[in-house]
Amino acid sequence: MNKQNTQIRGLLLRGVSLLCILCVTVAFSLTVSTENASAYTTAQLKKSVATDSITTGSKTCGDYFKLTTEGSYINVEFKHEQDYSAGLSPRLIQYPLPSNSVRKDTIVSGSSSSRNTIIENPSGLAANSTVYFSYDCSNFADGTYYFRICGNKFAAESAAGLTDYPSLFAGVKVVIKDGQPTLHKFANISSANKTLANSVSYTKSKTKSLSDYRYQLFYKKGTSSNPRKISATTEANYYKKISDKIVKDAGATTNYEKAYAIFRFVAGNFYYDNNAIANGRSAYDDPYYNLKYQQNKTGNSYNAYNGKVALHCDGFAGIYTALARAQGIPTRMVYGHKIVQGKTSWEVETATLLKKNNHTWVQCRIGGRWVNIDPQQGSSNTYGSATSKTDKKWKKSSIIKNYYFDISYDQFAATHKFIKLVI
Repeated sequence: MNKQNTQIRGLLLRGVSLLCILCVTVAFSLTVSTENASAYTTAQLKKSVATDSITTGSKTCGDYFKLTTEGSYINVEFKHEQDYSAGLSPRLIQYPLPSNSVRKDTIVSGSSSSRNTIIENPSGLAANSTVYFSYDCSNFADGTYYFRICGNKFAAESAAGLTDYPSLFAGVKVVIKDGQPTLHKFANISSANKTLANSVSYTKSKTKSLSDYRYQLFYKKGTSSNPRKISATTEANYYKKISDKIVKDAGATTNYEKAYAIFRFVAGNFYYDNNAIANGRSAYDDPYYNLKYQQNKTGNSYNAYNGKVALHCDGFAGIYTALARAQGIPTRMVYGHKIVQGKTSWEVETATLLKKNNHTWVQCRIGGRWVNIDPQQGSSNTYGSATSKTDKKWKKSSIIKNYYFDISYDQFAATHKFIKLVI
């Protein structure tokens, strides 16, 4: 009997051991799959697949774009909230940029059943309208291009000294053969981004003081060590006060509308700090004090002047996170790689660059999904020049790039690669 009990105990121990090994293996494989979700090779990241249409944005808030193809045309449905009566400037761009890459832009007005009138400024570009137009690709040589839609330069942009056309929509890969365009999406990047976003349930996404980002946002000016102590209740109450006013002024009631109103506020009222880049200094990203500078119209010798405040992407994301969490919207900062359409593409990125953590944006949990939002890229405002140490000009644009609110994963993959959700 004792011998039999010994054998049974042995079998049980071996079973438990095997079960433990299996659990460890499964846990390890899950960890690896999460970590490797964004660890594609350069070739895999560059790979794209043809698609019938590209849609991004929402008809509820912000800008909505839907692109399809028909014959030699790229058809565009564009619902927008800003006034583009000065006209649109769609274009196809190649990488690296050949000397003749920018063509004279023409728009064919009308619905999909009527495209026979070519005009420079199509009707229906007043605020809060939907416009339909088509872009003719028949005269383009075979090759790979990227499609952008810009707004023509407005008087406000000229007065501010802004030379670039505001980019309203960017990043769709287009392959042209025999004058026929095909839309493409980066399925590998999109899949990796989704997997990583859904694999991490960030439990601190409601922390209203932002103490979970103490080591990312709350350093003293010009330093990258010894973050300051956070007065949790005082700072959370201040964020709530400002946030309440923003959503009230916008008439926002749902979480989606509130998130959009906060995006418009952050993108419209803060500036990208090119001066910090030129002078090789760290940006000052403390959301509490930067909001105070902006609200009280005060300044300092570092990044603020008379209520104008200059930040880098962390600063934009931090302020957005603080204001969104103040409304009870779970929000988290996302760290990853950003390419700039108009200057580069996944086609020409190197393996080193693809692994570089060089950008920060946010995700809000709304309606059971994580909504992709990039408040820094949504802003057209700049401070200084990235190449001049002495340039301290504040340039405010009349255009907020609403395209960067609620970008679909397929479209976000053209410009953003997730690396991590928690540092």
